[in-house]
Amino acid sequence: MSVRPRVLFVSHEGTRTGAPMMLLHFLRWLRDEGSIDPEVALLRGGPLTEEFAEVAPTTVLGEAHDWPAPSRPERLFRRLGMPDASFRAQRAHVRRIVAPLRSARNVYLNSSVSLRLLHHLPEAEVAIAHVHELGSSMRWSLRPQDPPLLRDRVTHFVAAADCVAQSLVDNYSISPDDITRLYEFIDTGRVIAPPEQGAGELRRSLGLPPEARIIGGTGWADWRKGVDLFVQLGREVVASGADDVHLVWVGGLPGGFEQEQIEHDVAHAGVEGRLHFTGLQARPFDWYRMFDVFALTSREDPYPLVGLETALLGVPMVCFERSGGMEELIRRSTDEGRGEAGSVVPYLDVEAMAGAALDLISDGERRDAMGRQAGEIVRRDHDVAVAAPELAEIVHRVIGERRS
Repeated sequence: MSVRPRVLFVSHEGTRTGAPMMLLHFLRWLRDEGSIDPEVALLRGGPLTEEFAEVAPTTVLGEAHDWPAPSRPERLFRRLGMPDASFRAQRAHVRRIVAPLRSARNVYLNSSVSLRLLHHLPEAEVAIAHVHELGSSMRWSLRPQDPPLLRDRVTHFVAAADCVAQSLVDNYSISPDDITRLYEFIDTGRVIAPPEQGAGELRRSLGLPPEARIIGGTGWADWRKGVDLFVQLGREVVASGADDVHLVWVGGLPGGFEQEQIEHDVAHAGVEGRLHFTGLQARPFDWYRMFDVFALTSREDPYPLVGLETALLGVPMVCFERSGGMEELIRRSTDEGRGEAGSVVPYLDVEAMAGAALDLISDGERRDAMGRQAGEIVRRDHDVAVAAPELAEIVHRVIGERRS
């Protein structure tokens, strides 16, 4: 009888964002499939902490957004311009926190931020890095001492899209032989489950008229997700004279000065009353059902789960070229001769995005056909029941090759 390998799965946080959500889908599948014995470490907690704990023993290492929070000696050495001494002080500080995990032999790092824990796991023999980030996000996530880990400690890479794999090759000199591309996946059953709130109730909560057509956006409202471009999109829609079209952004707002900047733009762009922010939602799928078109305004988004979730619900997408993996999904459908699964417009061309979205709103037959095709691709390629076995096979293979 074969022994199940024990694997420590590391997530940078327990929030309802793409990488943690996908890891949770995978761990739920593993719980039922049973070929791996999982343990979880969260660099910081969040709303998903209890759900991780339901599927595997879970350790929360801290609550600082930028884990680990620096100790007083670290801060002192930084002020003195002594980065090496500061890093040594950090390792001494963190050693006690991670003591229960230090014996881990097999480690699965579920984001580039998670990579930093590898400094403190000296006994790890196998380290699989699942990279969900592209160029700028990867650079922002890695600390100066982290890039050597990519070459010296990571056994194998799983890339969330072809563009992510290419970024690893181009920016970090990773051999293509050490990378497996596995597209992101979702639990389709959870997405298509009956909504708790109907579209009419949600529309009333925003003050939307029943006949309003909706261009949706979603995600944490920041520069990478292009919330400022979404405001510009609203301006183009208003200028077009499409008075029955509103824009709805589902996702968390940053608060503070950044939120004041967003509100300033909304007020001065002439889109008040036409552009609506729902805030963070525990049941975002109920809101996605309201969308007629999904506008992915992200400047950089490797393979966003929301693109899969809205597609599964039959909502066609418009995205920017060279912005990430959704372009791969859309072009893959066309290349396979399966028809349109979305629309791609030039990078940051908000006017073109508005035109494409309004064209779809005015052409119901094409919009519905595009939404159906996108949904078929998600069911075929991106359901946890389809992709999780492939990911489990990668984990078993890498562990087996390292041990042999």
